[in-house]
Amino acid sequence: LQVDPIPEGGLGQPGDLVWLEVELEGEVDDLVVQQQVPLVVRAYSAKPLIDYRLEVPPLDGAVLTQIGRDSGHLVTRAGEQYRVIERRFTLNPERSGVLRIPPITFDAELESETAARPPAGRGLSDLFDDPMLERMLGRLGSGPGFSMFKRGEPARARSEALELQIAPS
Repeated sequence: LQVDPIPEGGLGQPGDLVWLEVELEGEVDDLVVQQQVPLVVRAYSAKPLIDYRLEVPPLDGAVLTQIGRDSGHLVTRAGEQYRVIERRFTLNPERSGVLRIPPITFDAELESETAARPPAGRGLSDLFDDPMLERMLGRLGSGPGFSMFKRGEPARARSEALELQIAPS
C-alpha cells in the first residue's frame, strides 16, 4: 500500500461527493494585529454522513478559537442537495506580515447503497450496528478515523491554503 501526500491545493469542489468552503467574514482587506475576524468552515456532502472529522491545523502567528458546536443544515446548489456541516471560529492575528492558514481537511464516512442497515429490533446484533456505539468506541481506538464497524464509503476534501496580509496595529 502506497499513500501519496495530498497536494497543497484543494481537493474536492462543488459537484463532488464532498467539498469544503472556508470563508473569512467581514472586511479582510485591512487586517491588523489582534483584530478579531470571524472564519467559517463549511463541509458539504452529497450523501448522508455516518461519521466525519474536520481537521484544522495549528496556525503560526495567530490564535484560532472555535465558537460553539458544529451545526448542520441542507442546501441546494446547482440543483443538487447537500448536507452542510458548519464550524465557526474567531481568528486573531498575533503579528504583522503574511499569515498563512494551511489547508483544512474533511474526512467523512458516507452512507452507501451497499451499506444499508437492517431494520432495528433484531436483538443483540443491533447493538454492534449502532453508529453512536461506533463513534464512542472509535474515540477509544487507535487514532483518527478508527472505526470497528465500517459500513460506509470514505471520502476526503481539502481546502486551499489561504494567505492574509496583516498590518501592525
